[in-house]
Amino acid sequence: ALNGSKNWSELLAHAEDSRPSQRNSEWESLVQNAALGAFEHYVASGAKDDAIGLGQQLILSYPFLSQSKSFTQQFSKELGPAAQPCIQYAIEGCVENYGQLLNALAPSAEVSYEEGTKVFQNVSKSLSVPFFAAAVQQAENYCADENVANALLYTLDRPNNTN
Repeated sequence: ALNGSKNWSELLAHAEDSRPSQRNSEWESLVQNAALGAFEHYVASGAKDDAIGLGQQLILSYPFLSQSKSFTQQFSKELGPAAQPCIQYAIEGCVENYGQLLNALAPSAEVSYEEGTKVFQNVSKSLSVPFFAAAVQQAENYCADENVANALLYTLDRPNNTN
């Protein structure tokens, strides 16, 4: 009933009411629809920071959402621009969180590589590694990239480096 009325927040609030033994593919589909609906509602209402927070919470609560193409694409679409101030102002904790989220969302190799390059150039070679790793996992051609190699070698030698 809640799915039909598109009352996404209430559906998510009651998703855990189902016993674990009853959480089948139909239940996952309902949660996925509710997650995407609630996320898009926040974005449409201009509450993008709230949408990002909700997305983080949902990925932690329902790890199967990281396999949902529709949810991960929408989340990645909003997450990238929201994280740019983290990179621009070299806020390391924020960049680290962004890297972990982006890795969980597994966007295209190109997106991971582009964001890794920004982090490499503006923040930290070491913090760029998770972004580059996500790119390499999806497209081996990035293994030969000079920035990827430099970030990895720098990180492996980190005790001798300060950044």
